[in-house]
Amino acid sequence: MAVPVSAWIILLLIALLPVASLLLVLSRLWCLYARRTRLLSGAPRLVERRAVWASAAACLGLSAACAGYALFVEPQWIEVTRIEVAVPRALLGRERLRIVHLSDLHLEGFGARERSVIEAVREAAPHLIILTGDYMNEGGAQNDLVNFLKSIEAPHGVFGVGGNWDGKWPVAELFASAGATYLRDDWRLVGGDVLLVGQDYHATKSLAELLEGASDGPYRVFLHHSPDAVDELARGRVDLFLCGHTHGGQVRLPFYGALLTMTRHGRRYEQGRYGVAPPASAHPDGTTMYVNRGVGMSGFGPRVRFLARPEVAIIDLVAAR
Repeated sequence: MAVPVSAWIILLLIALLPVASLLLVLSRLWCLYARRTRLLSGAPRLVERRAVWASAAACLGLSAACAGYALFVEPQWIEVTRIEVAVPRALLGRERLRIVHLSDLHLEGFGARERSVIEAVREAAPHLIILTGDYMNEGGAQNDLVNFLKSIEAPHGVFGVGGNWDGKWPVAELFASAGATYLRDDWRLVGGDVLLVGQDYHATKSLAELLEGASDGPYRVFLHHSPDAVDELARGRVDLFLCGHTHGGQVRLPFYGALLTMTRHGRRYEQGRYGVAPPASAHPDGTTMYVNRGVGMSGFGPRVRFLARPEVAIIDLVAAR
């Protein structure tokens, strides 16, 4: 997945601006010292002009503030998002069936962020909980994953699929030990009304193959780690597609959006709700797609989030009246 040239340019500017600002501020301080000790004389140099050194100091201060926010504030600041999706009939006997969608836990321990997520899930009182991959950054977090899964519950169960990080550890066994269901290229019919179709990130079956033998009547929810699986929607009828992987970019910029999404579609499906209309979907009315920003942060690079807060998504499937 190629990184856009524009993203490289922005990343380079982000790296160079604070460095250049620091050098300008240090140069200004040296000039102050040099003039007081008569090491420097004559006309003021460019760096001694107020507009120059004040701008550099402001840029340096803003960079430090943004770095502190991205490191220490936003990664812990859980956002609960809510959407409603119209469905043709009541599902599981409920006019409003509530799904909590989590993704990309990337556990490296069990701290305040994880406890905040658990509290948000409990307050939402979901009927069904779905997780869409990338559960740990390191093998030492296996017990943390089990404890996390045991701490969330819903009347119709907790279901998950595998992400690109999950082939390293026995995630299916960890789910089982926590009483949750791990769908690896498999499906489950919940209550006769909702069909959960889980495709692994390293899939061995296409969506069409997964749907072979499945009843056509239930409401179909497709679970996959990455929004790249949107391409699968042309191979079988799906009503709701839930995924993650992008982290919303993890670092976003105003007026630009996500710097990196690590998907084939770039920023087309970077976060939030999308309508995938025919012919991209075999569903006659199109498919509702939701891309979750996730909870944790990638195991590569600094653990930062900027304008892409950790997310607990509440999706209400509301019966049409």
